[in-house]
Amino acid sequence: MVCGIAWLAVGFLVYLVARPRTVAAFPALTPDPIVLLPNQLRWLLGPVPTFVHVLAFSMMSASLVGATRRIRLFLCGAWAAVEIGFEAAQHPAFRQWLPQHSAAMSPISYVQSYLVAGTFDSSDILAAILGAACAALLLTPRKRRSP
Repeated sequence: MVCGIAWLAVGFLVYLVARPRTVAAFPALTPDPIVLLPNQLRWLLGPVPTFVHVLAFSMMSASLVGATRRIRLFLCGAWAAVEIGFEAAQHPAFRQWLPQHSAAMSPISYVQSYLVAGTFDSSDILAAILGAACAALLLTPRKRRSP
């Protein structure tokens, strides 16, 4: 659990730096450090919060309910699927469809503003997959070789 919380804190710090204030959950009047970073670093840091989110929540969930390897791997896949679902929902095709159908799906209407304001980025999908894979590796015990 502690390791998952530590990863979540890392993701929060990267989110503070890597996301523009209009996207991040911070006031638009606060300084925007992303404008000081080179474009290559911005591109690299962009998907890090997605990677860390999947990694951290997989590890925290596994510490609470992951008694078996199968459950831990399922949790990693489930968190990746959640992230990929939210990323796919930001795709322009879905964003056009959502306002017309959100009244019929009241739980979705709560996140509609996030989805409509967000930007689809395929590197976030890759980051979610890599975050789940990394969590699975960290959560899988290794056999020690005896000398």
